[in-house]
Amino acid sequence: MGIKGLGKFVGDFAPRAIKRQEPGSFTGRVIAIDASMSLYQFMVAIRDGNSFGNFTNDAGDCTSHIAGMLNRAIRLLEQGVRPVYVFDGKPPELKSGELAKRRELRESAQEAAEKAREEGNVEELRKQIVRSVRVSKQHNEDVKRLLRLMGLPVVEAPCEAEAQCAELTKNRKVWATATEDADALTFGATRLIRNLTFGERASGSGASATASGILVIDLPTLLEELQFSQEQFIDFCILCGCDYCGTLKGVGAKTAYSLVKEHGSIEKILEVVDPEKVPDGFCFQEAREFFRHPEVTPADRVHVAWGEVDVDGLKAFLVQENQFNEQRVENYITRLKKARGKTAQTRLESFFGATVTKSSSLMHKQLAEKQKELEKKKNRSVRGYAALKGKTAGARPAGATAPKRAKTPEEEPAQKKAKRSGPQAEGAEEAGAEAERESKKECERERLEKTETANAAKGEEKDAKGEPTAEKAEKVEVKEEATEATADAAQDSGGQEKNSEGDEKTTSTDKGKRMSLLFSENASVPSPRGETNLFAEGEGEENVAPSGTRAF
Repeated sequence: MGIKGLGKFVGDFAPRAIKRQEPGSFTGRVIAIDASMSLYQFMVAIRDGNSFGNFTNDAGDCTSHIAGMLNRAIRLLEQGVRPVYVFDGKPPELKSGELAKRRELRESAQEAAEKAREEGNVEELRKQIVRSVRVSKQHNEDVKRLLRLMGLPVVEAPCEAEAQCAELTKNRKVWATATEDADALTFGATRLIRNLTFGERASGSGASATASGILVIDLPTLLEELQFSQEQFIDFCILCGCDYCGTLKGVGAKTAYSLVKEHGSIEKILEVVDPEKVPDGFCFQEAREFFRHPEVTPADRVHVAWGEVDVDGLKAFLVQENQFNEQRVENYITRLKKARGKTAQTRLESFFGATVTKSSSLMHKQLAEKQKELEKKKNRSVRGYAALKGKTAGARPAGATAPKRAKTPEEEPAQKKAKRSGPQAEGAEEAGAEAERESKKECERERLEKTETANAAKGEEKDAKGEPTAEKAEKVEVKEEATEATADAAQDSGGQEKNSEGDEKTTSTDKGKRMSLLFSENASVPSPRGETNLFAEGEGEENVAPSGTRAF
């Protein structure tokens, strides 16, 4: 689950912390990837169009996760990314309650899927199968073996994968953490990347690449925007809702922000909040301690190394053990070897330092206006909670005087008129009318100034109407990537023909439709909207491949 509602909240209250990156901007970057999250996406997305089941080998074992990871890993390498795959270890004790809930949901989903299958309800069957997906230990072992044969580093976390990724990022062992779980920020990851898929659109034209929706969230900027310390941010995330304890009833991200902003810590919040809203066994202190000091392998003891591609081992694993098509595996190996040169490229700032772009005066003015609007929104949120707290503070003590009744709109003009019944009434009315006219003129001047600013900026920015949101773009990316992996797995299952160049074609269009992606919308996680400006470079440069060295 991660942190409930955090992505949208960051997009609304700290937009400067989110930047949209071009796919080619990660060349030479060492990035820690939450492999467990990727595995779940592949198990959901890569399925047969007729049976709704995952693809299997001759022994009946699932191969969807192998096809998906193979396809995505090669795409990352082709874009110059140097991935480090991190796998979950044993779940923490604090997560036992959340895991029990998930087991119950899976079991009920399996029962509902069987019922839908008997009734012939295709849509309901598809929905329930997605809910019943489970990544097993064997699935993890299969993918670890695949990645090692590809020469890619594998890190086995003692506990949570995102906590281990955060440890590597904080200590600059890697440049960023790539996961859809926002709690990597709560664990202290200084950079979080979302939607790192590199589908077909990423390798196409510039316009398509821009719509890929790869977002980078910068933790120091986020804390600066929210005016939180890391400890306060952890308390805020606990109140939003996490995997390790319950939360206050009726409290979402906005209310949690107001509470922490006003009181500073959960202990002080509990002194003023209604006791009925506090859940039984609210172990926030244990959850806080786990976020601050998770069970991880220290970064200086994690060995990250890229090896040679084991061509014979890959062929044996994919072709002989899992019945992948031999010609397609040869094509994958060719792409792997070609991608090695791409990952060995060195970034220019390794020689010349980070580039600095000077903003225009117009951009400074626009940023100042956005900052003012953001501060107003934050202040409204705090005031809104203060009003809410006043309502729930409890009944008035006995003997306290009742508050004065608010004046109705009809009473106010009458009282003002009575006050002005003296000889100065006429002059006061004329002065009021003059002030109103001046106010209207001032508003008109501001409106014209904003119009001129918008017209000047029109040539520099795209019309937001035609640009897809990050959430839609992410679904498109996962859909395109999983569609290709689905087609690959389908062709590996047999019944395909080869063309003159050695590539394979489906025997009919109907068969291609059957192998289309069925679960793409459920495979993605909604993401906050980002801005088009890129992050300033300059950190994590020790993780860039030096010139003259090999990436594997």
